[in-house]
Amino acid sequence: MVSKASAPGKVILFGEHSVVYGTPAIASAIDKKTHAVVEIVSGDRVEITAPDINIESKIFSFEEVQEKGDTSIEAIKGCIREIWKLHNPTGLKIRVWSDFPMGSGLGSSAALAVALLLALSKEYGIDQSGFDMQKHAHEVEKIIHGNPSGVDTTISGSGGVIHFEKPDKIIPLELKTTLHLVIGYTGKHGSTKKTVSFVRQLMDSHPHRIKPIISQKKEILLEAEKIMLEAEEAMEESDLKKLGFLMDLSHGLLNSLGVSCIELENLVFAARKAGALGAKLTGGGDGGCMIALVKESDVDKISDAIISAGGTPIKTAIGPASDNKREND
Repeated sequence: MVSKASAPGKVILFGEHSVVYGTPAIASAIDKKTHAVVEIVSGDRVEITAPDINIESKIFSFEEVQEKGDTSIEAIKGCIREIWKLHNPTGLKIRVWSDFPMGSGLGSSAALAVALLLALSKEYGIDQSGFDMQKHAHEVEKIIHGNPSGVDTTISGSGGVIHFEKPDKIIPLELKTTLHLVIGYTGKHGSTKKTVSFVRQLMDSHPHRIKPIISQKKEILLEAEKIMLEAEEAMEESDLKKLGFLMDLSHGLLNSLGVSCIELENLVFAARKAGALGAKLTGGGDGGCMIALVKESDVDKISDAIISAGGTPIKTAIGPASDNKREND
């Protein structure tokens, strides 16, 4: 038997970095997905094909699968290890690929974990009603990101748009209007693990300056949370002008933490200059992607502006008409 599954990538609309410290975030799945195909085969080895990370039919022994590391191929091996906690090891043939760039800040490792875990669990006949996919996917995410918030695996597993708070508060948000986004990929691989660690170091060394931005203390208003809650209201009211303005404010806060970079800034300002309603980095920062909220009629114009600024545009939409759910074929 051959088992297939796919899971969507994501954008964080509001709440990057602050979500790690327990404040809310708004995240949305996008209509770009990671796909996994799995087949049990004879023998005591695992064959992995992953063209997005330049792995073409690489063979691993069972012992090599059990070895741990922190690269993308190790995340694939991590998915296998998680399933082997529930089932005896067998020979496997695995192929994974993505509709969007790996390491771009669009939740590629989470989408990979969810898609591959779903395909593996189906191939092994594991009862899906008792399969805690979120727990296993979170363990795989730790391989890449160290101390992930859990928002990426949650949104890849659920699809849609959600209000998320650690550890497990999830509120689906129903949009009345489709939001048209142009994602701009810098071409520079950002590291969420690196930027989260950087912000934590800032917290430890300059707590009186950094905590007001990302952690509510005493009478200090948590600006990131205020912006996020206002953004939820704007989304409920389909007030795109206000939502774009709040995206700009959110980007300014993230920039003040030092998690932006010149490549992101170039794309953000190019999108704004071309008429975007708002633009900000999304995800960990220091590379990866930014997002621009745009009018549907301006999608191509904003895309061209991102190309001119040195980025790669990815057109997507979130809301009522979006195809952003996971699939277990």
